[in-house]
Amino acid sequence: LVQGQKIVKLTGEALPLGILEYVMPSEKKVTLAERDRVILISDGIADAYDTEEDVMRMLHRRLSDNVQEMADAVLQDAMERQSGLPEDDMTVLCIQLTARYIRKKRSIPA
Repeated sequence: LVQGQKIVKLTGEALPLGILEYVMPSEKKVTLAERDRVILISDGIADAYDTEEDVMRMLHRRLSDNVQEMADAVLQDAMERQSGLPEDDMTVLCIQLTARYIRKKRSIPA
């Protein structure tokens, strides 16, 4: 979760989705504000880095990027760390909250 210049790692208690057929995901509620970002990375991305701190440093370097540039840069950096030969699938999803989707006493359009 990126809020301004602050990056917060959110973790869950459940097994990763897709490991078993009937795993229920854990839920975590957080309050998001306009321009906050949610960044999801697969284990293939995380495993390309030596430490969690390396992942966080990479994300900090890309905070001024738009979400597409950030996702592309994270994927490219992870691929380079594995010499272009990933050992696992690599997925990065970056979402940024915009004003038109913030609830203001009415429903968010479906």
